Amino acid sequence: MPNASPQRTLQQTSEPKKVLEPAMPISAEQAAQQGQQWAELQSDGEWLTWLEFDASQGRNLIRCRHGDERSSVLTPSGFSVRSRVHEYGGGSYRIANNAVVFVNDADQGLYWHSFEQPQALTRVRQVEGFRYADLQFDRRRNRIIAVEEQHSDNGQISNRLVAICLGNPTTATEPGRRTVLAQGADFYSSPRLNADASKLAWVSWDHPNQPWTSTQLWLETLDADGVPQGKQALTKGHHRGQSESVLQPEFSPDGSLLFLSDRNGWWNLCRYRQGATASGMKQPDNQLDNHHRQSDTEVLLQRDAEFCRAPWQLGQQAYVVLDPQRIGCSWWHEGKAELGVLSLPSRQLVSLGSWAAVHSLAESKGRLLAIAEPTTGPGQLVACSAAAEVLTGADHQPTVDLSVPPAIQPTAKPTIIEQILMPSGSLPTAVIQPCHVQISSPSAATVYGLLYRPAVGVVQRLPLIIQLHGGPTAQADGRYDPLKQFWLQRGFALLDLNYRGSTGYGRHYREQLQGQWGIADVEDVIAAARFFIGQGWVDPEQIVVRGNSAGGYTTLQALSQPAGQQWLRCGASHYGISDLERLASDTHKFESRYLDWLIGDRQTERLAYRSRSPVHRPEAFCRPLIFFQGGLDRVVPATQSYRLYNQLKGRGLAVEYQAFADERHGFRHARNRAQVLKREWAFYCRQLVLQGPDIRVDESNHER
Repeated sequence: MPNASPQRTLQQTSEPKKVLEPAMPISAEQAAQQGQQWAELQSDGEWLTWLEFDASQGRNLIRCRHGDERSSVLTPSGFSVRSRVHEYGGGSYRIANNAVVFVNDADQGLYWHSFEQPQALTRVRQVEGFRYADLQFDRRRNRIIAVEEQHSDNGQISNRLVAICLGNPTTATEPGRRTVLAQGADFYSSPRLNADASKLAWVSWDHPNQPWTSTQLWLETLDADGVPQGKQALTKGHHRGQSESVLQPEFSPDGSLLFLSDRNGWWNLCRYRQGATASGMKQPDNQLDNHHRQSDTEVLLQRDAEFCRAPWQLGQQAYVVLDPQRIGCSWWHEGKAELGVLSLPSRQLVSLGSWAAVHSLAESKGRLLAIAEPTTGPGQLVACSAAAEVLTGADHQPTVDLSVPPAIQPTAKPTIIEQILMPSGSLPTAVIQPCHVQISSPSAATVYGLLYRPAVGVVQRLPLIIQLHGGPTAQADGRYDPLKQFWLQRGFALLDLNYRGSTGYGRHYREQLQGQWGIADVEDVIAAARFFIGQGWVDPEQIVVRGNSAGGYTTLQALSQPAGQQWLRCGASHYGISDLERLASDTHKFESRYLDWLIGDRQTERLAYRSRSPVHRPEAFCRPLIFFQGGLDRVVPATQSYRLYNQLKGRGLAVEYQAFADERHGFRHARNRAQVLKREWAFYCRQLVLQGPDIRVDESNHER
């Protein structure tokens, strides 16, 4: 480990250092295509549908499959299925009576689209300023229940739960008629109906909370017409003196209500049954009072594992009810995702397999379906049709003890139904896979990450990229990503750092960033750099840090600290935050009070807001930086990064800036993502004095 002063000068060799590359490395264009990305898997027993993001077109399409037929794209040209509720959307379509109802990106209107008559596409409701997400179908009343977000002309934003009629000949109700089901809270999510549509459950929360800090679970009784008759709060937003995050309610066929809660430190599966005792037996009705007892709720399976991810998008489906006795679920533990089945009678969890990521669970005719993403290739649509004896948790079947992780073998090998097609040349013959690492920091905290390390034939110290995810309450996973392989094939090692505050490691790990954003995460970046230098295989002169959004903020913070400048050579900020006060005042409603938790109250912690804002400390920077920004970004407005860029440029630092007028928060167009890779690669070659291939860079729309 080098022993140098904080302001040491990194030595540069007179000859460029050769970067290890395969004979035909993946190109920027190939990496940027990424193939399709799948999400929001659904089934009504006959049709199987999912959302497909096509990078070449920059739009979301619904892909549908009937029986064993090959899937086809349903969404016509000119439409893109995407909600902008909370700006991040989610739950943007729903199967409804041999058709789908979806949110169109351009106008945020609701449209009905038939499976059997694809040419039949009808607008159900579209009103300027209204957005919809987390769609659910009320079959009994032929209506859509959704989260509605209203943007008024005066700048006020209101959220509520509504029902929107799809047309009812019996009552002569016209399509588009809207009924408010719940309002008054700042945010709503996860509306769910029971089997006969007489009960409606949902989750809500108020400022300054986020859905991963404190939420409430509600239960409403509906009359025959679907009109609310009275609601009951099943959770209070806190449990035994600490905040509680409740997510993703689902009704079981037996009438009980399942949900996820972190009351025991991890997002685990729970169940609410009115009148149940702690032992699970139902109390007589005459023994119940007007308030549900704590014994009504039970943790079905307590494990040190996360059974969901942070709900940045609505409509997530981390588990699904297979029948009254079984729950299909996914969970994250020590850097990998598992898919399995929980037997309720035995409370045993059976693993069906592990991948880098598993999401969008669904059920169809007793089969457990999911989108599974491996480390070595594109995502897959898998089905697990396990026999009853496999799923009962019998003694002869392998079960999961997460306190001592064993080598679990799948009890029923999942079948791949379909697989994402990758563009030609974008899947390398040899994919570098990650390993889960634990890093000790000087603060005595253990930090986690996924390390990708290219194999070298001779003793050679490698350049290292420390990559920082957005959020910050989010996580990095090891699913195949051609953007990462682009760097790995050019000789970089890459650490995808799950710094303190990341999800996937329990509530305690998330809460270590409370009030410490810009401090604890920066300490973790520096600790990671020192840790791998100490192992002897990382070149201490060639460590770079890059991050997007919140990760971009940590990148800027790290490069403006003397300790960071000691170990980091340069960095790349992708739509990174630089002005915390401006972020708190200008950003969208969903995150407008997020900083109360990450930093503190704006009125009492003004000094912290200013001192932790890179834009107020331009004199602290001395390392090269490159900025990438979307011109339409409403989460982190372009004015933030451009202001800091101009400040650093005025001081004569080696800084570059590229803006994309047609991009928002996150770059969707393949041509722009390819341009980012080219610019960033050329930037690293100059700053690290690497020998790389000649790359033509589009000089339009950027500054140096």
